[in-house]
Amino acid sequence: MKIALTIDHLIAREHSTAIFEEIMGLYKDAEIWTIVHNEGAVLGPIEMRKIHSSFLSHKVKDKKKFKKLSFLVPSAANKLFIPCSFDLIINISTGLSHGIKKCKETKQITYLYDFNLLKDETITGKIFKGYLKKWSLNKIKQSDLLLTSSKFLNQSLGLNGKVVYPFFKLEDFPLIPSTHWKHDFFVINGEGLTLKAANELISYLKKDNQKYCFIGDLPKGLEIPMDLNMGNKCNGELAPLLASSKGLIHFAQSSFPQNPLKNLSVGRPLLIKDSPLNREFFENRPGVTFFSNDDLFSKMESFNTSITPEKIRATAMKYQSLGFKGQFKRQVEQFIKE
Repeated sequence: MKIALTIDHLIAREHSTAIFEEIMGLYKDAEIWTIVHNEGAVLGPIEMRKIHSSFLSHKVKDKKKFKKLSFLVPSAANKLFIPCSFDLIINISTGLSHGIKKCKETKQITYLYDFNLLKDETITGKIFKGYLKKWSLNKIKQSDLLLTSSKFLNQSLGLNGKVVYPFFKLEDFPLIPSTHWKHDFFVINGEGLTLKAANELISYLKKDNQKYCFIGDLPKGLEIPMDLNMGNKCNGELAPLLASSKGLIHFAQSSFPQNPLKNLSVGRPLLIKDSPLNREFFENRPGVTFFSNDDLFSKMESFNTSITPEKIRATAMKYQSLGFKGQFKRQVEQFIKE
């Protein structure tokens, strides 16, 4: 069977890229089609494959430019034709690549990881947002098998995909016991945090003499001392930081909550914003406390740190790469047999 692999873009390494790379390893001879490819931007085995891309590759060199030209994606996807000689297309999509033109006879399996459609907040982006969404949802109908990353994604888009949860590098976040750690500071993930909420939280922490630090991208305009801004750390640095903390405070609702899972993996408790998607991953799990806009501070005061790290880690254990690949491969093989 001749297989083609497709993905939205290859211009920046993201979690969807890591998923694509794992699946690519299952199909050694498969060629790649993508709407935009910036050669050398995604290092590793992907660049060793034959890669086909659209005319947008000559116009786009980064995500910012891709957002600005997102209104051209339908045209680019229509001109990027996958030959009829291919029997099956395996697509990893964040809302765009499932629309790449194909023959009617060629079967397509789409794994819809996200539906952010580049989240362009420019005037042009807002004008074309409805058009791009309508095009994307119409094109997803050309998938013969639809897999999605969460039940929430199905519900929010009115889809009926089979859920296969993503993975993260669990092996990079083991339990790291140490008698030297006091577990006396909170790690705050800047993702999803507004400037107002950040300043209110900092004010509360200072009044309570509670130690803290931030990770990730901070709200624009937030001013904090350099030693409290840890930025975007690699796994090797993030794991001991989380493991030595009192716990993680997480405000975002992302397609796949990597940082909260990494925190649980090293055995530390989690304070997370209440939302339907976060509930799907963390409801009734040991060491997890949900908070709303009104009760974060009271939840921090009663934060339970007595649960054993092994029990907390159990939630993260189901999101391993081997388990993901096994589930994905079984879905593909079952589809082929049918």
